Amino acid sequence: MELNPKLIVEAFYAGNDLYDSFSIVYGKKQLPELRSSDPDMLKSVAELEDIEPFTELTNRLFQMGNTERESTALKDFIAEHSAFYGLLRAVKSKYKYIFRKLPNKSIDWNSIENYANQKKEYCQVFDNGQFRTVFTPEYRLCALDLKDRRTLEGLRISLEAIVKMNDRALHDKISFIVLLIPTKELVFKDIVWQDLVNIKKSYQDLVTNEELFWQRTKEYLQERGIVFIDGLQALKECLENGKQPFPISWDGHINAIGHRAIAELVLSKINEYRILEKSN
Repeated sequence: MELNPKLIVEAFYAGNDLYDSFSIVYGKKQLPELRSSDPDMLKSVAELEDIEPFTELTNRLFQMGNTERESTALKDFIAEHSAFYGLLRAVKSKYKYIFRKLPNKSIDWNSIENYANQKKEYCQVFDNGQFRTVFTPEYRLCALDLKDRRTLEGLRISLEAIVKMNDRALHDKISFIVLLIPTKELVFKDIVWQDLVNIKKSYQDLVTNEELFWQRTKEYLQERGIVFIDGLQALKECLENGKQPFPISWDGHINAIGHRAIAELVLSKINEYRILEKSN
């Protein structure tokens, strides 16, 4: 708000935002006003956390079974109280993620495919001659499983937070848009269904849950008059035009091609809706 913007675009990512929202409120104890007051929900969440904390579950799937932990109580304390140390740890974590046990720290397709095949429990290799990448349906499903009440809490928290953002923006006469960003697995769905013989059940369950998640999200935003832009079709059109909007690795974030497609989509909607004109 201090930058006095005319427009705020809130990116809502299916890949891990529901988990992050739950973790911020229940794990990190932030934004207590967004915590549920429903006793049944709180009881269910507590029971699930006793079985396996959401953070540990997602970390195990993200690390593809590599459960080695390097942190100590002292390191955790320093990380929480030192922005610089936290930045260094984040950079190190990202570096380890990108080059996670790949031979010679390479990111060529053969190395990626070989490693993914060693981790079949967590990965689904896709190569149809035109496009190639690695899906991580178990990890993505973990953060989108609408049967898990922690995920439902994450969804409720996310949507309530978006409403608060929208209300604050409107109060200051700033335009507000929600940009919906799908998972790589959903973007590739049609091609995978067409070209892949053995589709993992977790992939199918992920797509089912994500489509339901987006349906509920869009209905919620429409009912409250909050403008949103769906990035799914723009990313699918990249594939239709022979351009891959995601990395060939298991990284689920869009690459430069995907970013350009999303940016052009947002710009076209800003012009179509005359959003900046309305904010003047």
